[in-house]
Amino acid sequence: MPYSFPPDVNELVCAHMSSGKYASEDELLRAALQALSEEEEDLAAVRESIGDWLAGDPGVPLDAAFAAVGMPAPHLLFSMTGTIIALAEVLLPFMIFTLSSVLQHVDAGLEESAQSLGASRWRVFRDIVLPLSLPGLAAGALLVFVLAISAFATPVLVGGATTQVMASVIFGEATNAMNWPFASAMSTFLIVFILALVAAQGWLMRRARAWAPGR
Repeated sequence: MPYSFPPDVNELVCAHMSSGKYASEDELLRAALQALSEEEEDLAAVRESIGDWLAGDPGVPLDAAFAAVGMPAPHLLFSMTGTIIALAEVLLPFMIFTLSSVLQHVDAGLEESAQSLGASRWRVFRDIVLPLSLPGLAAGALLVFVLAISAFATPVLVGGATTQVMASVIFGEATNAMNWPFASAMSTFLIVFILALVAAQGWLMRRARAWAPGR
């Protein structure tokens, strides 16, 4: 039977019919309705899972773990606590990679010499490994801080609209409120603040090298 479609839909229907995959428009519509039904079932399953999570369903492992020890489950989704935990998990590899590259250049002979002279593992770490790894700690901390203060996707997905960070505020002012001057001012402040931190770290590292023994 003939159907009347809008112009855009009619072009799409004609393209599918010309491909020879469907014998009639009825068969094409049945296939489209079946695909929509399957997609709706998938979306319903996703909505049910998210609803159970938001409602604190006992089947969620995190909630069950806290209930087992008699503690209330923390509200992580759409909260600042959950956003901080998510950012820490996402940015932890940046800190590890930066620090590991510095620790690899620490001479193992220094640690062995200290231990042969009677130093404990804690003293070897405190007096040798930690001072030599300070440049890596400083660089990793600055890198993680810069990525965290400018993060947008993670706070929006985990924190939602109730959790406001610098990047989400700038985005909201520029797109929703159309307050471009304020968004530009905040963006400029963020860039200047980050550049000032980088310059301050560089100055401190140069001073630390100048004060190092034997320099």
